[in-house]
Amino acid sequence: MYTKTPRLQYKNSRVGSLSLIYKKKNFFDPKWTSRCSGYNCKRLAKINGLCIDHVRKYKKHRRSPEYSKDYHKPASYPVLKEMDITSPTIDHNEQYTSRDNKLNSRNSTSSSSPAHSNFNLEQALKDQKDSGALNFKSKGLTYEDIQAITHYVLNNTKSITSLNLSHNNIQLQAIEYLSQAIGLNIAITNLNFAVNQIGGNGIFHLSNALETNNTLTHLNLRRNQLGIKGMLSLSKALSLNNTLTELNLSENNIGSEGVSHLTAVLQTNKTITTLDLSYNKIQAKGIESLSTAIASNTALTSLNLAGNEIGRNGMFHLSKALETNKTLTTLNLNGNLFEAKGVEYLSKALEINSTLITCNLSENNIGDEGARTLSVALQSNKTLTTLDLCWNEIRVDGAQYLSNALKINNTLNTLDLCWNKILTEGAYYLTYVLHLNKVGKIFVRLSSNKYFLFYAGQVNADDCGLSSIPISYHLMHDNSLSLFPFILDSHSGTIKVISELDREIQSSYKFYIHLFNSTSQTEVHINILDQNDHYPIFDDIHEQYIYISTHQYYHQTNKRFIAHVHATDPDDDINGLVNYYFTHKKHYDYFHIYSNGSIILYNLFDIHLPITLEMYARDQGYPEALRSKDTVIIYVCDIFKQNECPSNKLRRNFYLGSIIIMICVVLFLLIIILCIIWNLFIKEHIENKKNNQSYNCRLEARKNLIVSDSFYDISPSIYENHDIRCVAV
Repeated sequence: MYTKTPRLQYKNSRVGSLSLIYKKKNFFDPKWTSRCSGYNCKRLAKINGLCIDHVRKYKKHRRSPEYSKDYHKPASYPVLKEMDITSPTIDHNEQYTSRDNKLNSRNSTSSSSPAHSNFNLEQALKDQKDSGALNFKSKGLTYEDIQAITHYVLNNTKSITSLNLSHNNIQLQAIEYLSQAIGLNIAITNLNFAVNQIGGNGIFHLSNALETNNTLTHLNLRRNQLGIKGMLSLSKALSLNNTLTELNLSENNIGSEGVSHLTAVLQTNKTITTLDLSYNKIQAKGIESLSTAIASNTALTSLNLAGNEIGRNGMFHLSKALETNKTLTTLNLNGNLFEAKGVEYLSKALEINSTLITCNLSENNIGDEGARTLSVALQSNKTLTTLDLCWNEIRVDGAQYLSNALKINNTLNTLDLCWNKILTEGAYYLTYVLHLNKVGKIFVRLSSNKYFLFYAGQVNADDCGLSSIPISYHLMHDNSLSLFPFILDSHSGTIKVISELDREIQSSYKFYIHLFNSTSQTEVHINILDQNDHYPIFDDIHEQYIYISTHQYYHQTNKRFIAHVHATDPDDDINGLVNYYFTHKKHYDYFHIYSNGSIILYNLFDIHLPITLEMYARDQGYPEALRSKDTVIIYVCDIFKQNECPSNKLRRNFYLGSIIIMICVVLFLLIIILCIIWNLFIKEHIENKKNNQSYNCRLEARKNLIVSDSFYDISPSIYENHDIRCVAV
């Protein structure tokens, strides 16, 4: 069903298309054509090289009732920008023929070819006509070009099944014309309309076509600014369409409200199997509504939700849907930053889900904790074959967790760990598991992880030509080592290092290499050379308070010992030698620090106490000296002005805080003791006193009452309520 556009809107769009011809020189003003009279009309005709009579004829023809009746049918006159408007030989009467020749109806569009001619477009049509697929990506198609494509491709041929019109910024008028042909086409199955910025108005016309089209199966609407309005129109069309199987709606800014319209469709749709909703700012609220559709949908097999900021809350709802979904096989959750908590929700779903085959969790910052929870799920999951964990801050511990899972998992065959921080040690854990794997090949991608394998040595053996069997080497080492840092190439005898070596942990290694099917073996010793790889470390005391008297040593030249600091470096030789330095250079004017850590006050003139000395340690390693990560602070104060020392202020505050805390604790204990005494003694005593008064009152009443007690003895109310009232006489 096609809705007519108001006449004024069509006039403005027609004038706007004509005004593009003279946009650079500002010769053509749309207001002049809509109000062409008098001097403006003559000036326009003179500038454009058109006769005045023709301009008046065009104005009169545009106002005719017959013209406005069929406004939705595009004109078929040549493109004005291809005309030589300065040439006097142009017959302008041929540009605007009768209405029947200019506007073709929907039923007769295929019978007559458009008058517009574009050599490049016609050549592309000829070159690609036999291929069954036409590609017009980034061709700068105009409205007239769309007319030609519609005529030759959509209306008059059944051999073309795929049409690519992406990256052309197609205007609204062309969208409307194209949508009419798509609605009637019976051949096109694949339509790529990406990056055309058609907006909500453009998708309205295209949605009308989808309601009647019965052949289109693949539709790409990526980056078209559909928004909420566009999703509302498209959702109505999808509820009626029963042929579309693959739909791409990525980068359309539909948000959580827009996806809610699509949710109602997915709950009942039985044909869409592939859906791309990436980079649409759906967030947790939108995922919550979408999850209800995923849980009940029975057709969707591939879902792309990358870059939607769903977070850990969104993962909670999505994981609940995956527990019940029975058809989804591919899920892309790249760049949603749900971190380790979100992976925890997903891991619980993977333990239950039995259909998911491919899962992309890259760029979510799951860390080692996320890898741990995911490894638990992999141990029980029996269907997942491809897992992407790139850019997730996974380190050595995370790689070890995953390697433990791979020892048990028998279905995963592709694990992508690129751009993490697993280092060589983490790579060793994974490669060791791959070596033990006896089920099938597992491809593990470790690019950009800063792991290394470097050459350490080689052994050679010679059988003197006595055997035709190739020599094979085998490495034997102490199995008590949790991580042996060397591997051996069984064919060449090359020894390589696969993990970091630290001389301070182990300075040498000894192992044996023997020949396969032979008793011959050799012993290998590898000594580790020292490298400056440790920072100096201070002793436990990082703060000291020193009190001195400046009066006693004022005018004396003797040096005054202040304190002593000490730091250790486990490296050997020059790499382990430590020197000490003040953080602020101004302290060298009064103090001196020696290489053994002693601090001396040598200048008492003009010194103002207290002074805070901050020091660090640095080794003499080569090629780069390493500085301690921590510092030592010494407060030098005047013994006669201790109240000015920072330590006293801290102590006063500490004492005051301690006193307040002690008072609160004592009060709390007193309250508890009072409560215990009340419950055990005082409360019971008061209750007993009340009971005794009640009993005495009853005896006194019995002595003074004339009424017999037999009434109370046989009264059922007394036995039931156990209540004897005291009566005063």
